[in-house]
Amino acid sequence: LWHVTLKGPASHDWVGRGEGLKHRLGLRLLIDAMGRLGIICLVNIYWTLMVGGSGIGIGLPDVEIGRKAVPFMPVVVFLAYDSVDSLERTLTSFEESVLGFRKFHSYVSVDRGGDVDGILTAVEKREWVRDLWIYDRSKDDDDYHLPAPHSSRFYITRHYRSVFQRAFGNDTLYTHAILFEDDFLFAPDVLGYFEATWWLLDADPTLFCISAWNDNGIPRFATNSTILRRTDIFPGLGWMMKRSLWQHQLSKSWPIIATSGWDHWIRLPEQMRGRSCVFPEVSRIFHFWSKGTNVARSEYDKIFSKIVLQQSAVVDYGNLEYLIEEYYQREIAEAVREGKRVRHVAHLPRASTPFKSQSKSLVLLYKREEYYGTVAKRLGIIPQPRGSYKGVTILRDGGTYILLVDVRKCPFLSAEEKLAPASNVTYVAAELNQSCTAACEEKKTTCSSAELEFANDCAKLKEHFPCEGGCGEIGIPKNAPWDG
Repeated sequence: LWHVTLKGPASHDWVGRGEGLKHRLGLRLLIDAMGRLGIICLVNIYWTLMVGGSGIGIGLPDVEIGRKAVPFMPVVVFLAYDSVDSLERTLTSFEESVLGFRKFHSYVSVDRGGDVDGILTAVEKREWVRDLWIYDRSKDDDDYHLPAPHSSRFYITRHYRSVFQRAFGNDTLYTHAILFEDDFLFAPDVLGYFEATWWLLDADPTLFCISAWNDNGIPRFATNSTILRRTDIFPGLGWMMKRSLWQHQLSKSWPIIATSGWDHWIRLPEQMRGRSCVFPEVSRIFHFWSKGTNVARSEYDKIFSKIVLQQSAVVDYGNLEYLIEEYYQREIAEAVREGKRVRHVAHLPRASTPFKSQSKSLVLLYKREEYYGTVAKRLGIIPQPRGSYKGVTILRDGGTYILLVDVRKCPFLSAEEKLAPASNVTYVAAELNQSCTAACEEKKTTCSSAELEFANDCAKLKEHFPCEGGCGEIGIPKNAPWDG
């Protein structure tokens, strides 16, 4: 049994031009070779970093996944544009609130179309920010020969691509990227949360990311800081992904123009591929208001301003194996099957009403088109069914779980409760500016709004339309007329 300890000198740069990590990789290759010769090695590697003139010893330990030792070497990136004040507030929160932030490599990436000089000034004041990355939007303009000006969504999408290319380039060995934007406040344990959960991405191939954000994390439903859940709807807003996800999948299909935004593009089935993200009951980031692309001030005031931010550090999350899909799906299926049915949303408590129930879980069955006007509004949560897993949104109200179950999407319902497409449905593609009713009458058929919901899917739409500019899944507006 060999015990190898490698400790770099205080002046050694962990990455520098990649040499530190290359030394570590070289040691791994040596150990692997020794293992093939029948020698069993136990390796503990500790590096001493030079941060602000003082040596700080760190160790981000490897984790055994099965028999494979998997390393965790993350990079933290803050994406910025032109709001220097917002970035200042974000970086100040990070350095004043987050425990252990200096042991992570952190960068700021700025879009050259914004206030680069102002952002540079904010970065230069902080020695823990290793460098300022600059996304040169003019190069994309030249490369794609697209008419200017472009939508801000175009540049944001390309900026994210630039960040991934830098973080996971051939000259780096970062295993994970943690993405923050320039309008966040942070919980003390936001990085500790990622450290506690990163291994799940290797242990469970059905996981896509780890997110620090809960779309439904208002005070009433966000009280237990150790509870984590799964969702098959990409949360965004402070998240972590693996290097291999970029290299083997997203880099090959990242869009030139994501018509409804890069995050909407990620939520499409072609990208998620049936996978989920882990998120906490109590959010580890808070999204403060700044003028943005996707969120109006009125929407922010109604929803985002009410999200709870964790105020203390969780030291022990307990055994997180319950988040592995095999176990998690079994628990959710059992809760749906055994939960007490609530026949109407009026039987649920209102947003401002304390709630007590003798039942451990209540199940409300709903149709998507009913969600905003009845379910979400009554409970005071985000109007889209975010945070759901296989059609089940979980809210914990005191000791009672409220399960909001989509009758079209949930596979755990009985045949009597589940709403499936009718066997005699034919999907008809209307011509440009032709109403649904006219298109159906032309085919001597009758339109059905209930069945149209099953067509609200990119895969189904692509069977009938070319979708030259890509497919953006934004849902059907709550007040949209079906005859249109």
